[in-house]
Amino acid sequence: MGEDLDDAALRAFALAALPDLEALTDAVSAAILDRQPELAGPDGALRELVRSTSRANVQAIVTTLAGGMPADGLDVPEGALELLDRLAAQEDALPVMLRAYRLGAAALLLLWLDRIAASGADAATHHRLARASADHLARYVDRISELIVRRWSAIAAEAAVSGRRREALLRALLAGEPADPALLDHPLDRAQVVVAVRAPTGGPAAAVGRVAAALADPPRMGLDLVDGAHVSWFAVGTDARRAAATALAAVPAGTWCVVATVRPGVGELVGGARDALVALRALERIHPGGAAVAYPDVAVLAALLADEDAARRLVATVLGEELGAATPRAVRLRETLRAYFDAGERKTGAAALLGVHEKTVSHRLAQAQEALGAPLAQRRTDLVTALLIDRALAAS
Repeated sequence: MGEDLDDAALRAFALAALPDLEALTDAVSAAILDRQPELAGPDGALRELVRSTSRANVQAIVTTLAGGMPADGLDVPEGALELLDRLAAQEDALPVMLRAYRLGAAALLLLWLDRIAASGADAATHHRLARASADHLARYVDRISELIVRRWSAIAAEAAVSGRRREALLRALLAGEPADPALLDHPLDRAQVVVAVRAPTGGPAAAVGRVAAALADPPRMGLDLVDGAHVSWFAVGTDARRAAATALAAVPAGTWCVVATVRPGVGELVGGARDALVALRALERIHPGGAAVAYPDVAVLAALLADEDAARRLVATVLGEELGAATPRAVRLRETLRAYFDAGERKTGAAALLGVHEKTVSHRLAQAQEALGAPLAQRRTDLVTALLIDRALAAS
Protein backbone atom coordinates (compact mmCIF):
# COMPACT_ATOMS: atom_id res chain seq x y z
CA MET A 1 0.00 0.00 0.00
CA GLY A 2 2.98 2.36 0.34
CA GLU A 3 3.20 5.11 2.96
CA ASP A 4 0.25 5.94 5.20
CA LEU A 5 -1.55 8.87 3.60
CA ASP A 6 -3.32 9.66 6.87
CA ASP A 7 -0.03 11.13 8.05
CA ALA A 8 -1.10 14.53 9.37
CA ALA A 9 2.23 16.12 8.45
CA LEU A 10 1.92 15.05 4.83
CA ARG A 11 -1.67 16.25 4.54
CA ALA A 12 -0.80 19.58 6.15
CA PHE A 13 2.20 19.98 3.85
CA ALA A 14 0.09 19.32 0.74
CA LEU A 15 -2.65 21.62 1.99
CA ALA A 16 -0.11 24.41 2.33
CA ALA A 17 0.92 23.89 -1.30
CA LEU A 18 -2.59 24.43 -2.73
CA PRO A 19 -2.18 28.23 -3.10
CA ASP A 20 0.90 27.56 -5.26
CA LEU A 21 -0.83 25.35 -7.85
CA GLU A 22 -0.37 27.89 -10.66
CA ALA A 23 3.35 28.25 -10.02
CA LEU A 24 3.75 24.47 -9.84
CA THR A 25 1.76 24.09 -13.05
CA ASP A 26 3.90 26.65 -14.87
CA ALA A 27 7.08 24.86 -13.84
CA VAL A 28 5.78 21.40 -14.73
CA SER A 29 4.40 22.37 -18.15
CA ALA A 30 7.61 24.25 -18.94
CA ALA A 31 9.65 21.17 -18.06
CA ILE A 32 7.48 18.98 -20.31
CA LEU A 33 7.72 21.36 -23.27
CA ASP A 34 11.45 21.76 -22.79
CA ARG A 35 11.91 18.01 -23.32
CA GLN A 36 9.01 17.61 -25.79
CA PRO A 37 8.81 20.89 -27.72
CA GLU A 38 6.77 19.20 -30.46
CA LEU A 39 3.83 19.06 -28.03
CA ALA A 40 3.41 22.83 -28.36
CA GLY A 41 2.33 22.41 -31.98
CA PRO A 42 2.82 25.01 -34.73
CA ASP A 43 3.23 28.57 -33.51
CA GLY A 44 2.67 27.27 -29.95
CA ALA A 45 -0.98 26.47 -30.72
CA LEU A 46 -1.11 23.62 -28.17
CA ARG A 47 1.03 25.26 -25.49
CA GLU A 48 -1.96 26.38 -23.44
CA LEU A 49 -3.55 22.94 -23.78
CA VAL A 50 -0.37 21.34 -22.40
CA ARG A 51 -0.56 23.76 -19.50
CA SER A 52 -4.24 23.08 -18.77
CA THR A 53 -3.57 19.34 -18.84
CA SER A 54 -0.66 19.84 -16.45
CA ARG A 55 -2.90 22.00 -14.23
CA ALA A 56 -5.54 19.26 -14.01
CA ASN A 57 -2.96 16.65 -13.04
CA VAL A 58 -1.03 18.80 -10.57
CA GLN A 59 -4.28 19.76 -8.85
CA ALA A 60 -5.39 16.12 -8.66
CA ILE A 61 -2.06 15.03 -7.14
CA VAL A 62 -1.86 17.81 -4.55
CA THR A 63 -5.53 17.67 -3.50
CA THR A 64 -5.47 13.89 -3.06
CA LEU A 65 -2.35 14.24 -0.95
CA ALA A 66 -4.02 16.98 1.09
CA GLY A 67 -7.14 14.86 1.55
CA GLY A 68 -5.29 11.67 2.38
CA MET A 69 -6.86 9.86 -0.59
CA PRO A 70 -5.06 7.00 -2.36
CA ALA A 71 -4.19 7.37 -6.05
CA ASP A 72 -5.07 3.79 -6.99
CA GLY A 73 -8.79 4.40 -7.48
CA LEU A 74 -8.64 7.74 -9.28
CA ASP A 75 -10.16 8.47 -12.67
CA VAL A 76 -8.51 10.76 -15.20
CA PRO A 77 -9.15 14.31 -13.97
CA GLU A 78 -11.45 16.49 -16.07
CA GLY A 79 -9.49 18.25 -18.81
CA ALA A 80 -6.54 15.85 -18.74
CA LEU A 81 -7.67 13.88 -21.81
CA GLU A 82 -8.27 16.81 -24.11
CA LEU A 83 -4.63 16.82 -25.19
CA LEU A 84 -4.84 13.12 -26.04
CA ASP A 85 -7.95 13.78 -28.12
CA ARG A 86 -6.11 16.47 -30.07
CA LEU A 87 -3.15 14.16 -30.67
CA ALA A 88 -5.21 11.09 -31.52
CA ALA A 89 -4.76 11.46 -35.29
CA GLN A 90 -0.99 11.00 -34.88
CA GLU A 91 0.33 7.45 -34.93
CA ASP A 92 2.72 8.08 -32.04
CA ALA A 93 0.21 9.94 -29.85
CA LEU A 94 0.05 7.27 -27.13
CA PRO A 95 3.81 7.01 -26.41
CA VAL A 96 4.09 10.80 -26.69
CA MET A 97 1.36 11.24 -24.09
CA LEU A 98 2.80 8.64 -21.72
CA ARG A 99 6.25 10.22 -21.97
CA ALA A 100 4.73 13.61 -21.15
CA TYR A 101 3.27 12.12 -17.96
CA ARG A 102 6.64 10.66 -16.99
CA LEU A 103 8.37 13.98 -17.60
CA GLY A 104 5.70 15.90 -15.72
CA ALA A 105 5.87 13.53 -12.75
CA ALA A 106 9.65 13.82 -12.59
CA ALA A 107 9.46 17.64 -12.70
CA LEU A 108 6.78 17.79 -10.01
CA LEU A 109 8.69 15.40 -7.77
CA LEU A 110 11.81 17.56 -7.92
CA LEU A 111 9.77 20.67 -7.09
CA TRP A 112 8.04 18.81 -4.28
CA LEU A 113 11.30 17.57 -2.78
CA ASP A 114 12.67 21.12 -2.89
CA ARG A 115 9.62 22.32 -0.95
CA ILE A 116 10.09 19.58 1.63
CA ALA A 117 13.76 20.48 2.01
CA ALA A 118 12.84 24.15 2.50
CA SER A 119 10.14 23.34 5.06
CA GLY A 120 12.57 23.01 7.96
CA ALA A 121 11.29 19.54 8.89
CA ASP A 122 13.57 17.30 10.91
CA ALA A 123 15.41 14.49 9.14
CA ALA A 124 12.91 11.78 10.06
CA THR A 125 9.91 13.85 8.95
CA HIS A 126 11.75 14.91 5.80
CA HIS A 127 12.42 11.28 4.92
CA ARG A 128 8.83 10.23 5.65
CA LEU A 129 7.32 13.07 3.59
CA ALA A 130 9.65 12.43 0.66
CA ARG A 131 8.95 8.69 0.54
CA ALA A 132 5.19 9.06 0.93
CA SER A 133 5.02 11.81 -1.69
CA ALA A 134 7.14 9.88 -4.22
CA ASP A 135 5.06 6.76 -3.67
CA HIS A 136 1.79 8.65 -4.16
CA LEU A 137 3.08 10.36 -7.30
CA ALA A 138 4.28 7.07 -8.81
CA ARG A 139 0.93 5.42 -8.08
CA TYR A 140 -0.92 8.35 -9.63
CA VAL A 141 1.08 8.23 -12.85
CA ASP A 142 0.73 4.45 -13.01
CA ARG A 143 -3.05 4.71 -12.55
CA ILE A 144 -3.52 7.49 -15.12
CA SER A 145 -1.27 5.73 -17.63
CA GLU A 146 -3.36 2.58 -17.24
CA LEU A 147 -6.56 4.52 -17.89
CA ILE A 148 -5.09 6.32 -20.91
CA VAL A 149 -3.99 3.02 -22.46
CA ARG A 150 -7.47 1.57 -21.88
CA ARG A 151 -9.15 4.51 -23.52
CA TRP A 152 -6.68 4.77 -26.35
CA SER A 153 -8.33 2.13 -28.53
CA ALA A 154 -11.67 3.94 -28.35
CA ILE A 155 -10.06 7.31 -29.02
CA ALA A 156 -8.06 5.91 -31.94
CA ALA A 157 -11.18 4.27 -33.38
CA GLU A 158 -13.06 7.57 -33.20
CA ALA A 159 -10.13 9.31 -34.83
CA ALA A 160 -10.25 6.75 -37.66
CA VAL A 161 -13.96 7.37 -38.17
CA SER A 162 -13.34 11.11 -38.19
CA GLY A 163 -10.51 10.59 -40.65
CA ARG A 164 -12.75 8.68 -43.06
CA ARG A 165 -15.40 11.37 -42.75
CA ARG A 166 -12.81 14.03 -43.48
CA GLU A 167 -11.51 12.12 -46.51
CA ALA A 168 -15.03 11.95 -47.95
CA LEU A 169 -15.42 15.70 -47.47
CA LEU A 170 -12.07 16.40 -49.11
CA ARG A 171 -12.92 14.23 -52.11
CA ALA A 172 -16.22 16.07 -52.51
CA LEU A 173 -14.55 19.49 -52.30
CA LEU A 174 -11.86 18.55 -54.84
CA ALA A 175 -14.57 17.25 -57.18
CA GLY A 176 -16.50 20.51 -56.87
CA GLU A 177 -19.39 18.82 -55.07
CA PRO A 178 -21.28 20.51 -52.21
CA ALA A 179 -19.73 19.92 -48.79
CA ASP A 180 -19.56 21.77 -45.49
CA PRO A 181 -15.89 22.75 -44.97
CA ALA A 182 -16.55 23.43 -41.28
CA LEU A 183 -16.80 19.66 -40.77
CA LEU A 184 -13.16 19.24 -41.80
CA ASP A 185 -12.10 20.27 -38.28
CA HIS A 186 -9.08 22.02 -39.78
CA PRO A 187 -7.95 25.62 -39.21
CA LEU A 188 -9.02 27.11 -42.53
CA ASP A 189 -8.26 30.62 -41.26
CA ARG A 190 -4.52 29.95 -41.53
CA ALA A 191 -2.22 29.94 -44.51
CA GLN A 192 -1.58 26.41 -45.76
CA VAL A 193 1.36 24.52 -47.18
CA VAL A 194 0.00 22.06 -49.76
CA VAL A 195 2.14 19.01 -50.48
CA ALA A 196 1.33 16.80 -53.49
CA VAL A 197 3.52 13.71 -53.54
CA ARG A 198 4.06 10.37 -55.22
CA ALA A 199 6.72 7.86 -54.23
CA PRO A 200 7.73 4.95 -56.48
CA THR A 201 8.47 2.70 -53.49
CA GLY A 202 7.12 2.69 -49.97
CA GLY A 203 4.20 4.98 -50.79
CA PRO A 204 3.89 8.66 -49.86
CA ALA A 205 3.56 8.07 -46.11
CA ALA A 206 7.31 8.29 -45.42
CA ALA A 207 7.66 11.53 -47.35
CA VAL A 208 4.63 13.11 -45.68
CA GLY A 209 5.85 11.98 -42.27
CA ARG A 210 9.23 13.60 -42.82
CA VAL A 211 7.58 16.83 -43.94
CA ALA A 212 5.29 16.81 -40.90
CA ALA A 213 8.23 16.28 -38.55
CA ALA A 214 10.22 19.07 -40.22
CA LEU A 215 7.27 21.43 -39.77
CA ALA A 216 6.91 20.42 -36.08
CA ASP A 217 3.62 18.58 -36.71
CA PRO A 218 1.20 21.43 -37.43
CA PRO A 219 -2.52 20.66 -37.85
CA ARG A 220 -2.79 18.68 -41.06
CA MET A 221 -5.09 16.57 -43.17
CA GLY A 222 -4.33 14.30 -46.09
CA LEU A 223 -5.97 12.40 -48.90
CA ASP A 224 -4.81 9.37 -50.88
CA LEU A 225 -5.95 9.44 -54.50
CA VAL A 226 -6.83 6.51 -56.73
CA ASP A 227 -3.85 7.10 -59.03
CA GLY A 228 -1.40 6.61 -56.15
CA ALA A 229 -0.75 10.29 -55.54
CA HIS A 230 -1.31 11.92 -52.16
CA VAL A 231 -2.06 15.47 -51.12
CA SER A 232 -1.66 16.93 -47.63
CA TRP A 233 -2.55 20.31 -46.20
CA PHE A 234 -0.51 21.77 -43.33
CA ALA A 235 -1.95 24.76 -41.45
CA VAL A 236 1.21 26.75 -40.81
CA GLY A 237 -0.15 30.23 -40.16
CA THR A 238 2.54 32.86 -40.49
CA ASP A 239 5.61 32.69 -42.73
CA ALA A 240 4.19 30.09 -45.09
CA ARG A 241 7.04 30.57 -47.56
CA ARG A 242 9.63 29.56 -45.00
CA ALA A 243 7.50 26.57 -44.03
CA ALA A 244 7.29 25.56 -47.69
CA ALA A 245 11.08 25.73 -48.02
CA THR A 246 11.42 23.58 -44.90
CA ALA A 247 8.96 21.07 -46.36
CA LEU A 248 10.88 20.84 -49.64
CA ALA A 249 14.16 20.20 -47.83
CA ALA A 250 12.59 17.29 -45.94
CA VAL A 251 11.36 15.35 -48.99
CA PRO A 252 13.39 12.14 -49.46
CA ALA A 253 15.26 11.51 -52.69
CA GLY A 254 13.50 9.56 -55.42
CA THR A 255 10.13 11.12 -54.61
CA TRP A 256 8.04 13.38 -56.82
CA CYS A 257 6.75 16.26 -54.75
CA VAL A 258 5.24 19.68 -55.43
CA VAL A 259 4.92 22.13 -52.55
CA ALA A 260 2.60 25.12 -52.79
CA THR A 261 1.55 27.85 -50.38
CA VAL A 262 -2.01 29.15 -50.31
CA ARG A 263 -3.82 31.88 -48.45
CA PRO A 264 -6.47 31.13 -45.79
CA GLY A 265 -9.87 29.98 -46.97
CA VAL A 266 -11.45 26.80 -48.31
CA GLY A 267 -11.40 28.03 -51.91
CA GLU A 268 -7.66 28.62 -51.77
CA LEU A 269 -7.14 25.28 -50.04
CA VAL A 270 -9.01 23.36 -52.75
CA GLY A 271 -7.58 25.33 -55.67
CA GLY A 272 -4.05 24.99 -54.35
CA ALA A 273 -4.41 21.22 -54.09
CA ARG A 274 -5.80 20.91 -57.61
CA ASP A 275 -2.94 23.01 -59.00
CA ALA A 276 -0.32 21.04 -57.07
CA LEU A 277 -1.67 17.70 -58.31
CA VAL A 278 -1.65 18.87 -61.94
CA ALA A 279 1.90 20.12 -61.43
CA LEU A 280 2.87 16.78 -59.88
CA ARG A 281 1.90 14.96 -63.07
CA ALA A 282 3.95 17.42 -65.12
CA LEU A 283 6.91 16.98 -62.77
CA GLU A 284 6.85 13.21 -63.21
CA ARG A 285 7.17 13.66 -66.96
CA ILE A 286 10.30 15.78 -66.90
CA HIS A 287 12.00 14.14 -63.88
CA PRO A 288 11.57 10.35 -64.17
CA GLY A 289 13.92 9.80 -61.22
CA GLY A 290 11.94 11.97 -58.83
CA ALA A 291 12.24 15.63 -57.81
CA ALA A 292 10.87 18.03 -55.21
CA VAL A 293 10.00 21.53 -56.41
CA ALA A 294 8.04 24.58 -55.38
CA TYR A 295 4.82 25.01 -57.34
CA PRO A 296 5.91 28.27 -59.08
CA ASP A 297 8.86 26.40 -60.60
CA VAL A 298 6.59 24.06 -62.54
CA ALA A 299 3.35 26.07 -62.74
CA VAL A 300 3.80 27.20 -66.36
CA LEU A 301 4.55 23.70 -67.60
CA ALA A 302 1.61 22.30 -65.63
CA ALA A 303 -0.75 24.84 -67.18
CA LEU A 304 0.56 24.12 -70.68
CA LEU A 305 0.15 20.37 -70.24
CA ALA A 306 -3.36 20.63 -68.79
CA ASP A 307 -4.66 20.25 -72.37
CA GLU A 308 -2.27 17.77 -73.96
CA ASP A 309 -3.71 18.05 -77.46
CA ALA A 310 -3.33 21.83 -77.38
CA ALA A 311 0.22 21.40 -76.05
CA ARG A 312 1.17 19.13 -78.94
CA ARG A 313 -0.25 21.60 -81.44
CA LEU A 314 1.75 24.41 -79.85
CA VAL A 315 4.98 22.41 -80.14
CA ALA A 316 4.27 21.55 -83.77
CA THR A 317 3.50 25.18 -84.59
CA VAL A 318 6.63 26.60 -82.96
CA LEU A 319 9.15 23.97 -84.05
CA GLY A 320 7.78 23.34 -87.51
CA GLU A 321 7.84 20.12 -89.48
CA GLU A 322 11.62 19.79 -89.92
CA LEU A 323 12.74 20.66 -86.38
CA GLY A 324 9.80 18.87 -84.73
CA ALA A 325 10.31 15.58 -86.57
CA ALA A 326 11.12 12.31 -84.82
CA THR A 327 14.30 11.76 -86.87
CA PRO A 328 17.71 11.42 -85.14
CA ARG A 329 18.84 14.69 -86.76
CA ALA A 330 15.84 16.66 -85.45
CA VAL A 331 16.25 15.13 -81.97
CA ARG A 332 19.92 16.23 -81.91
CA LEU A 333 18.99 19.75 -82.97
CA ARG A 334 16.37 20.04 -80.23
CA GLU A 335 18.82 18.74 -77.62
CA THR A 336 21.36 21.30 -78.77
CA LEU A 337 18.82 24.12 -78.55
CA ARG A 338 17.87 23.08 -75.01
CA ALA A 339 21.51 23.01 -73.93
CA TYR A 340 22.13 26.38 -75.61
CA PHE A 341 19.26 28.07 -73.78
CA ASP A 342 20.07 26.28 -70.49
CA ALA A 343 23.63 27.62 -70.76
CA GLY A 344 22.45 31.20 -71.09
CA GLU A 345 22.85 31.17 -74.87
CA ARG A 346 26.56 30.47 -74.60
CA LYS A 347 27.96 28.03 -77.13
CA THR A 348 30.85 27.02 -74.87
CA GLY A 349 28.41 26.19 -72.08
CA ALA A 350 26.19 24.21 -74.42
CA ALA A 351 29.21 22.27 -75.72
CA ALA A 352 30.16 21.37 -72.15
CA LEU A 353 26.63 20.20 -71.38
CA LEU A 354 26.48 18.06 -74.49
CA GLY A 355 30.05 16.81 -74.38
CA VAL A 356 30.82 17.98 -77.92
CA HIS A 357 33.06 20.56 -79.55
CA GLU A 358 31.94 24.19 -79.67
CA LYS A 359 32.10 24.10 -83.49
CA THR A 360 29.62 21.23 -83.47
CA VAL A 361 27.22 23.36 -81.41
CA SER A 362 27.65 26.28 -83.84
CA HIS A 363 26.94 24.05 -86.80
CA ARG A 364 23.80 22.55 -85.23
CA LEU A 365 22.47 25.97 -84.17
CA ALA A 366 22.89 27.21 -87.72
CA GLN A 367 20.93 24.21 -88.97
CA ALA A 368 18.16 24.83 -86.39
CA GLN A 369 17.95 28.49 -87.36
CA GLU A 370 17.70 27.56 -91.02
CA ALA A 371 14.91 25.08 -90.25
CA LEU A 372 13.03 27.75 -88.30
CA GLY A 373 13.51 30.43 -90.93
CA ALA A 374 14.14 33.10 -88.27
CA PRO A 375 16.95 34.15 -85.88
CA LEU A 376 17.04 32.09 -82.66
CA ALA A 377 17.10 35.21 -80.48
CA GLN A 378 13.92 36.41 -82.11
CA ARG A 379 12.11 33.16 -81.28
CA ARG A 380 13.73 32.53 -77.88
CA THR A 381 10.61 32.62 -75.65
CA ASP A 382 8.54 30.46 -77.99
CA LEU A 383 11.37 27.99 -78.45
CA VAL A 384 12.11 27.61 -74.73
CA THR A 385 8.43 26.94 -74.04
CA ALA A 386 8.00 24.50 -76.93
CA LEU A 387 11.19 22.61 -76.07
CA LEU A 388 10.09 22.28 -72.43
CA ILE A 389 6.72 20.87 -73.48
CA ASP A 390 8.35 18.62 -76.06
CA ARG A 391 10.62 17.07 -73.43
CA ALA A 392 7.68 16.52 -71.05
CA LEU A 393 5.58 14.91 -73.76
CA ALA A 394 8.45 12.70 -74.89
CA ALA A 395 9.04 11.53 -71.30
CA SER A 396 5.41 10.43 -71.01
